[in-house]
Formats: sequence, structure tokens, C-alpha cells
Amino acid sequence: MKKTFVLLAMVLLFAVTFAFGDQSTLIDFTLLTEDSDDQNSRTTMDYSVAAPTSYTDENKAAMLTSLALGNWAVELNSSAKSIDGAVKNTVRSVVVRDNSKYFPGTSVMGVRIIFQNNSANASARIVPPFEIPAFEPLAEQADAQGEELAKTKFEDGYGVVKNVGVIKEIAVRVMGNLFPYSLFVILKDDKGVERRYPMGSLQFDGWKTISWKNPAYISDVRARNNGTPSPLYPNTELPFVKFVGFQVVKDGSKPGGDFISYFGDVRLIYDRAVLNPVRDIAEEDAWHIITDEEQKKQTAEMSNFGTKQILLNAEKEKIAAETNFIDLDNQQQGQPAAQ
Repeated sequence: MKKTFVLLAMVLLFAVTFAFGDQSTLIDFTLLTEDSDDQNSRTTMDYSVAAPTSYTDENKAAMLTSLALGNWAVELNSSAKSIDGAVKNTVRSVVVRDNSKYFPGTSVMGVRIIFQNNSANASARIVPPFEIPAFEPLAEQADAQGEELAKTKFEDGYGVVKNVGVIKEIAVRVMGNLFPYSLFVILKDDKGVERRYPMGSLQFDGWKTISWKNPAYISDVRARNNGTPSPLYPNTELPFVKFVGFQVVKDGSKPGGDFISYFGDVRLIYDRAVLNPVRDIAEEDAWHIITDEEQKKQTAEMSNFGTKQILLNAEKEKIAAETNFIDLDNQQQGQPAAQ
């Protein structure tokens, strides 16, 4: 009897230890290369559903965007903005050498930012082309049902991690290039709250893993305020976090000019918010409550996403495409215009 009790205690301890936390890649930039029509096929979003009726089928066919690295942008704060920076600030996919310790033979995110050379504090955000959706279904799993809900499009390293309770640690693999600037990771949770996490200085050479460790994290479960247990089903508010972007901050005492850096991925260690034990009844199959709620949220996300992309597309249409004046003198003499 005593042996059975000890064995049961060991099993329970094992279960608590390994069900208590988890580790996931929030976003992996090696996955975001262009692989089809200058887009990243896994993350491609079609926003033509929000197009006005005046748009032609040809216009709508071109209304695609994705998390391909060439679509990302650099946003400067007011004191950092300059004409030169607006033209030259760039995010692109950059290939790593085959003999590198980090990400050999793959492509990572490369960033160029131009900070003004003055005494003002300055910062720049490196952001995706759209807010990453948390409920967009993955095409081949869109109709999946069951106790385990289908993965959504931006999970598994594409910007969203679900079932996140308390974050214990955030890590970024980055090449610092000895710049005396600070790096922050910006995340947004399921309540819409945006938080900025300090990762530290980029004043080091080569690749390095830099991290933020939660100073308020309590490892001893007995010291936590665990509160009253919540009903197991339906839990329609499964917490998640999504990647908003990086922020690079230059102190006014530091020199400006070109900033070049490379980013590999962002990873999380966190407590799971909800355990997923094996149940005697496949409750989601019977009731579809969580699926229905997530469908409503997905519809709302897509509506907001489409409207913003249509406005951006309209601005692109206004941009002058001509690079030179037409040679009117030669045209009037019946000669072809200079190329």
C-alpha cells in the first residue's frame, strides 16, 4: 500500500512538473522567406473581401499580402524621422553563411535603420505589414473539429502562441554588430494590452541570445495565489500573445547614422493557462461553443484587417510611377522618346 502511494505521488509530481509550463517559438524569421509571387505562402492574406464594389476582378486578384520579410516596415518616432531615413530604412531577407553557428544556410531578418546624428533620444519600431491575427484558420485544418482545436495560421512560429499564462522568460537570437542601442520586444495579449519587454543592449559582436526574465515570476506553486478553479468547459477565453514588433532605442548621448542588425527568432517560456486533460466526452464535438466563439473573433479580425489594407492599397495607387519626364522635343519631331 505504501509503495502504491509513493508511486502515485511520483506520478502526480511528474504531471505537475511537466504540465505546469511550456516553451514555444513565438516567431521564427527563417520561416518568412518569399516563396511565391514575392509573398510567403503560409502567411498570405487575401483582403479583397473588404474591397469596394468599384474595384475590378483584376484589382482584387492583386490584393494579397503576407509576413514575407520584404513587407515589414520601420516606423520612427517623431524625433528620429528624416527624409533620408524614410527612403533608406529597410527590412529584408538575408542569407546566413553555411558555417555559421546560428541559422546556417538559412535566411533571417536583416534591418537597416538610419538615426539622425543629434542629441535627441530616438527609437524605431520594426513591425509586420499588418497586425498578426490570432484566429485566422489554417486552410488545410479549417474544418477540423474535436477536443483539440485546429491550429490557426499564425501559430507554430508565425507570430502567435496560445494558452499562455504567466510569461517566465523571453529570448531573442540577434546579431548585435556592436551598436550601443537597446532592444525591446513588443507583445500584445488577448485583452488587447500591448507591453514592451527590455532585452538589453546590442553592443556585442556576432550572434547572441539575449533575454528578459520576469522578476515577478514565482516558481513555488505553494506561494502563488491560485484562486478559485474555473469551469473546465467551455473555456472560450483561451489566453494568447502575439508578436507586435521590435523597438530599437538610441539614447541621445549615443551617435546616430546607419544601424544594421539581424534577427533569427523570438522564443517564450511560460505557464500554461489551461490544462488539456483527456476527457470522457469530446465536449467540443458535442457543443461547438469554442469553435463558434473563435469564428466570431476571426470575422472581426478579418474585417479590421481588410479595411486597413484597402486604405494602404489606395495610397499606393496614388504614388507617381514615372521615373523620367517624357522627351517632348523628340516626340514632336517624330522621333522615339529617349529611354
